[in-house]
Amino acid sequence: MGGYVLPDDLEGIAACFSPGVSNVIGFDEEIAARGIRCFLADGSVEGPANPPPGIRFERLFLGAESGQGVISLDDWVRGRAPPSGDLMLQMDIEGAEYDVLGTASAQVLSRFRIIVLEYHRLESLFTPQGRDRIRPALEALARDFEVVHVHGNNHAQCLRMAGRRFPPVLEVSYLRRDRMARARKDAVIPHPFDRPNSPRRPDLQLSRFWDTPRK
Repeated sequence: MGGYVLPDDLEGIAACFSPGVSNVIGFDEEIAARGIRCFLADGSVEGPANPPPGIRFERLFLGAESGQGVISLDDWVRGRAPPSGDLMLQMDIEGAEYDVLGTASAQVLSRFRIIVLEYHRLESLFTPQGRDRIRPALEALARDFEVVHVHGNNHAQCLRMAGRRFPPVLEVSYLRRDRMARARKDAVIPHPFDRPNSPRRPDLQLSRFWDTPRK
């Protein structure tokens, strides 16, 4: 259930990179149906038995640097992406996103027009070690991208940290800043397209990253 909310700016995207596949490729099938080639990677699964045209799967994990069974985002993109054209990144890699994004080059990141990802273990922001790990990833994206949508994953219940209710898992959509309209308006949160990740639990209704403290 659930699903990412994308900016309405897919026209002209040359390829989508989608690490963290598990056994579900519905997102990639929809993107491939639009004529956008999709590159998938996940070292934990065999991959789809009969992927539809336009989808290529590799049994690899993404990491900070390439090695046995692991590939960096820079090496993956440079080895597979077409030489020109904007790209899209859809990433759900269970906490490895911080190492991947924090070590990616600005040159490779700037090729992505849209980035949609799931941030995990955000409660670690309340520890010095967690902040040191997460900060480089957030700063790397802040150079060229703006957050255009946020949705809390309701599989994980909100935690109470420093007097605030805090979702440990967030789905975040980014748009490269040069694609932003000059006349900006506030994002609608929750968006009408938002759906709960777990239909058995109420969705997390976020008006911002966390609620105001409750007395």
